[in-house]
Amino acid sequence: MKKTSFFILLLLTTAVAMLVLSSCVSQVYPNMLGKWEVFIYQVAPVGIFLDFYITNQSGGVFSGEGVVPDGVFGTIFGLVQPNGDVAIAISVTVEHSTDQSMSFQGKMISVNDMSGDYTMFKNNQVLYTGFWTAHR
Repeated sequence: MKKTSFFILLLLTTAVAMLVLSSCVSQVYPNMLGKWEVFIYQVAPVGIFLDFYITNQSGGVFSGEGVVPDGVFGTIFGLVQPNGDVAIAISVTVEHSTDQSMSFQGKMISVNDMSGDYTMFKNNQVLYTGFWTAHR
């Protein structure tokens, strides 16, 4: 009797685990790969043009480079959720500066568009905040 109960319990536990794992694995993350043209709106009606070159993606985690016309702006990495919520960080390397970084929070509007808020930090202090849009 005990062996049968144990076997049934093991079978039920395995079935539940398979259902839970399959629902976790079956989540579809938006494809972030490619070149994204980014426009960063600052306080004034002028802004900054920047390109995100996302070259690696595994599930919801992605990475690449941020590029400005003068060259590489910094290394980017981020996370996208199946619902399209996006978080991106850039470690700024402009003019050999290692004390600046940017944080982008937003949402994918479509497969080729996203937007949200950003913050630029210097020495871990907020330097600028604003709004950004990106198109692929």
